[in-house]
Amino acid sequence: MYNTIVIILMALLVALSTGLAATTIAPSTDERQSSHPPLCSRAAITSPRISQPLEQKTARPAAKIYADHCSSADLAALGGNDLINYLKTHSRDCLSDVLWTFDDNMPAIFTNQNMQTVLKAIEALVPTYDGTNTTGLHQLWFFVRIGYYHAFYEDEIPSFNEETIRAHVSASKAFAASAHFYDLNDEAANILDDWFTVADQDQVRQHHLVEVKRVLSGLTSERAASNAQLRAYNRVFFLIFRGIVNRDQGFMDALGRDPDIVDILLQATGYDFLYPDNEYLLENAIRELGRLAAVDALEETVIAALLSILPKYERLSRPFMVLVENLENRVNCESWNICRNVLESEITARAFPYTYRFDDGAIVFETSLDLETVQPLYYAAKEVKAQFHRLLETDESVAGDVNDVLYIKIYGTRAEYEQFQWYLFNLNTNNGGIYIEQDATFYTYQRTRDESIFTLEELFRHEYVHYLAGRFLHPGLWGQTNIYQDCRLPWLDEGLAEFLAGSTSAQGVPVRQSMVSGIANDETRLDTKQIFQSCYSDGFKFYRYGSLFFNFMHQQQRTPLLELLDEIRHGNTAGYDALIASWSADSQMAFEYDAFLAEQIALLEQLINPITSFLWPAASTSDNAAEIENALQRINALQRIDGGLYLDCQSVATQLNPRFGCTGSLSVPAPFSDDRGASNEYLNTRLDRLINAAIDDGAISNFEAMTCYFTNNLLDANHSFSSPFSALSGESSDSLPDADLYCEGPLRPAGIAIDQDGDGVEDDQDDFPTNPLAWSDGDGDGVIDPEEVEFPDGDLDGDGISNLREFQYGTDPMDPSSIPPRVDLSVDLRNESYGELVTNAERTLRLYTSLRFSQGVASNVLLTWSASLPLRLEEVHIPEHSVPCETVEINEQTGTINCGNLQFKDLVDLWLTFTPLQAGLLDFTVEFSADELEINPADNVRSLQSEIAPDPAQALTELPDSDRLAQNAPNPFNSQTVLSYFLHAPGPTRLEVFSLTGQRIAVLHQGLQQAGYHRLRWNGHDDAGRPVASGLYLYRLVTNEAVLTRKLVLLR
Repeated sequence: MYNTIVIILMALLVALSTGLAATTIAPSTDERQSSHPPLCSRAAITSPRISQPLEQKTARPAAKIYADHCSSADLAALGGNDLINYLKTHSRDCLSDVLWTFDDNMPAIFTNQNMQTVLKAIEALVPTYDGTNTTGLHQLWFFVRIGYYHAFYEDEIPSFNEETIRAHVSASKAFAASAHFYDLNDEAANILDDWFTVADQDQVRQHHLVEVKRVLSGLTSERAASNAQLRAYNRVFFLIFRGIVNRDQGFMDALGRDPDIVDILLQATGYDFLYPDNEYLLENAIRELGRLAAVDALEETVIAALLSILPKYERLSRPFMVLVENLENRVNCESWNICRNVLESEITARAFPYTYRFDDGAIVFETSLDLETVQPLYYAAKEVKAQFHRLLETDESVAGDVNDVLYIKIYGTRAEYEQFQWYLFNLNTNNGGIYIEQDATFYTYQRTRDESIFTLEELFRHEYVHYLAGRFLHPGLWGQTNIYQDCRLPWLDEGLAEFLAGSTSAQGVPVRQSMVSGIANDETRLDTKQIFQSCYSDGFKFYRYGSLFFNFMHQQQRTPLLELLDEIRHGNTAGYDALIASWSADSQMAFEYDAFLAEQIALLEQLINPITSFLWPAASTSDNAAEIENALQRINALQRIDGGLYLDCQSVATQLNPRFGCTGSLSVPAPFSDDRGASNEYLNTRLDRLINAAIDDGAISNFEAMTCYFTNNLLDANHSFSSPFSALSGESSDSLPDADLYCEGPLRPAGIAIDQDGDGVEDDQDDFPTNPLAWSDGDGDGVIDPEEVEFPDGDLDGDGISNLREFQYGTDPMDPSSIPPRVDLSVDLRNESYGELVTNAERTLRLYTSLRFSQGVASNVLLTWSASLPLRLEEVHIPEHSVPCETVEINEQTGTINCGNLQFKDLVDLWLTFTPLQAGLLDFTVEFSADELEINPADNVRSLQSEIAPDPAQALTELPDSDRLAQNAPNPFNSQTVLSYFLHAPGPTRLEVFSLTGQRIAVLHQGLQQAGYHRLRWNGHDDAGRPVASGLYLYRLVTNEAVLTRKLVLLR
């Protein structure tokens, strides 16, 4: 079953692992936890919560100087005092970077002898412990902690023997007796944190109930001001949790003999100074107080304590739900109105009030989110599904799969997810979402930017891949077949999901910016062998490397990638192992993968993350599948795409989002007969061309949301490639077998008029049919003028927003509750500034720049520019539809214009006219800023270039000292654009255009060129003369001295 997980990567909230091995709860592993839920059970054992992010670094003393390099090979060669000295002279962070990841050296490091050596050294150092880490005590406790961690998870390290346990108990007791055990400083708290983690072991916990009570009762508001102190305090709850759930009899007996623990935990539930920022610690106190009821001698006292605080909390609040969890089976639920059936009904009505059934019930959303938020997720699923089937070349489910309906439950907030998920579905919430294959259901929540660097859509895409993989790739349930053993598939499952999360309808599967960004920031990188050996217990790092490995193979070695997926689909573990073994030993593959990573990192600023655009049903111009079929046949013929489509289009869904589905076939030329990857790439390109041609045709808007995929039976009985495209001697290409084709897209619901911009005004009544902010133009001048709005300066509803602005926003001027959204700019600003430089016959230079805020408000909005060459500002033109702006400071190479305050969807349009005062290649930077925040540089800064020809009366004084590639102009462009560049020296030159997936579109020049300025035009066509689709493209200049790349935007 897919109890996953991307998402566990995606969540910033990290909680302790509660994965079950047999009946034992895993050791504490906050920094590198095993995030994978149990393979054998859906049961959730609710553990305490934590609030710190993954890989929390501990504070180190400023005066201590440590060696800055650690390696497992070094540690494996050491023992005795040499090991102790190495640990003490290397920082905990340095050791952490090495020891968490299990490798071949770990069994030699974590031996009973080494563990005893370290524990005896700890005991010897305790008398000199002063509440700081001057003696290196922290690193020694950390070493012991990692030893227990690997002994739990790795078969190569057996459980430690009795002598090691005795040494542990002795060292632990000595440390607990220290006068500085609970010092009030962060360094002591960090050491205490690791000590409690190490003490959280069977046969050890029972000796430290006194310390547990001391820390629980000793929390004060002063200590609560320190995150380090709170982490150490919270560690106590985990010790109680694991001791009881693992049935550590010695610890259970100690609890039974000490009823004071009940009063102390009850006291901890009342630390009001923890509210609201650290409320989770109050919940943990309630949860562990309730868990004490598992101790027979304490049960009655615990129940009484819980009932005493039940009236304190609001119904369905988080503390209330924790209390109910512990009381429902121990008291008369009707008497206290906490019966499960009643609470489940109340929670369901609150968390999932809406049900949206797409594809006539094949995809079912239950959520509190509105339809406008859910629609993009549905369309994202269509893009992911199409690319998934293109990769697998089949849409037949694996034998025994019955999950033809997918259920998606989305909570409105993370707080509700944590509050109700475990209660309703008995599932843990230490993740950002989870898919349960047996139920064909995945669960997640809407998140804010503070809660996750990933959007709900990215998370949804990832989890949807897991659903598709369970249906079409993996035979049997997740984790329950042989191929899942020995950590074979974590890299593949998560890498495939992250890879396909970047799916588009007709631009392939681009590399995701969020994946490359993480790799670019890694201090060390995973090689191919490390990727294949990754386990869930290694953390989340391998997710992004697995994703980029799929990108690499898909772009450069597609045939072996397809073969690997075939082995998995056919359950051929031996075949899979053989391929992975050969890849692991392939030094050339490793080299090429590293080079691919380096290339993507170099392109980081040009990469994007997936964003799905979609059509509301009324925005689709066609409601007839036959019309769709005829249009596609016509477009195919007009675009001169080789071969017929043989389409049959029908209505395939009629309810919430009506859909058309077209089946057909695609002929494949013989040149691809010997290369499966090439044939797959050809079919992908063929479908992309069809979709883009249909969009560019413009006659039917439905095609903007169409997806297509192909399927073929490419395997013979021996699971080897058997091409259907091989031409027999003397046969024509017409006799070649065809690939199956399936395209799908939206239909306008019958009886609903066309409304392309979704503003609620039918197109035949809308003067602005593609502008959702406008619909009436009384004088026919094409401009929304104040005189076209009744009482433009008035405020009919008294909400402080003029009637004109309400009209422009699309809100109701008669309804005071219908107002533009006001949001925190620091998290929700959308800045869509852009610019272009245009020179004319008079040698003046015009800058056009525009800024629109699609959400939020901003004050003191400034436009600042800087130029590499001196310019004289001649004119500032501000159209009437723009907000007013005024110049602040103007110099020959810099200037500032103040546009005041901007509100929701205010528009700044500026035309600045300059006279160049010096010839050369001008670098011109435009930047917007506002008081509230620093606008994302990727949005608000535009670096522009333009060739300034020398004035006949003015000698050229300076030329660039290197090759330069200017920004194209205009950009975005429609019919054609100019690409300019400067060559510092004569030589071979190539200027070419690429798609975001790396496919070369056009070569604009290739050959020798002289030094100097050069200018070429591109008309948006490929090398075959066919127009390419709207979108973002890369253009690259290659010379002997440099490789320069920029991006351009084509808008049809």
